Amino acid sequence: MLKLQNYKKFAIEFLPIRDISPLNLPPNIMPHINQTTNYRLMLSSMKPEIKKCILSDADLVYVADIKELWNTDVEDFYMAAVPDPADKNRTKNWIRQLPIYKKEHYVNTGVTVLNLEKWRQDNIESRFFTYAGLYHRYLTFPDQDLINIVLHFRVKYLNPRFNAMPEQKYYSLSEQISAFYEPAVIHWAGPDKPWQNPDTPQPQYFWDYVNLSPFSAQIYADYYLPKISTVLKKYLDCPTKQKKSPLYDKLCRFIP
Repeated sequence: MLKLQNYKKFAIEFLPIRDISPLNLPPNIMPHINQTTNYRLMLSSMKPEIKKCILSDADLVYVADIKELWNTDVEDFYMAAVPDPADKNRTKNWIRQLPIYKKEHYVNTGVTVLNLEKWRQDNIESRFFTYAGLYHRYLTFPDQDLINIVLHFRVKYLNPRFNAMPEQKYYSLSEQISAFYEPAVIHWAGPDKPWQNPDTPQPQYFWDYVNLSPFSAQIYADYYLPKISTVLKKYLDCPTKQKKSPLYDKLCRFIP
């Protein structure tokens, strides 16, 4: 990350993370999501001097000016976020067990504008601890569920284009059109990522940024070499068939 400053200057700060074990959160239902995602619950105390911030997951890209999102007015809200596509089907999924009013939306926290000043004023972090105990058995996506449980009545809903999720099922065609007609953020929320699966929807947004990266050659190598290796192994059936071809022997030594 620091090497990127050789190509474009920017400020970056690495924060020490304190222990979150007192929250006693259950594991996320998605095996590719680990405990580090829960650190977002501590943001207001990690950076006590910050009043407002944009929080983004790592599996997304911005395709519009981030100022559009930053200019969101959250003065009277705890946060701004996009309703999760699963919210449309909440009577049949885990959301129905959470204390969120019917007229309110369950939001996806992959892209959020947070009013951290208001979090501190209303002691939001301590509420996370309280509700983590009360709803422990119902937490499917612990950090996202807790943020929805605690903040639900002070959330500003953003246009879906600020968190367009190709991997998710949209329950409204108009919402899907709104998300992808002029997307501002493409977020691969789900287990499939464009850098792992070539069939992941909307992969061009990710690879466009790869092509701009000084690490593009390594990224392409990491992506394609294992696939080439798998195909060659299958084709040549190394090393079970004892062939005497010098080319065969070279290929068998090359393939990991």
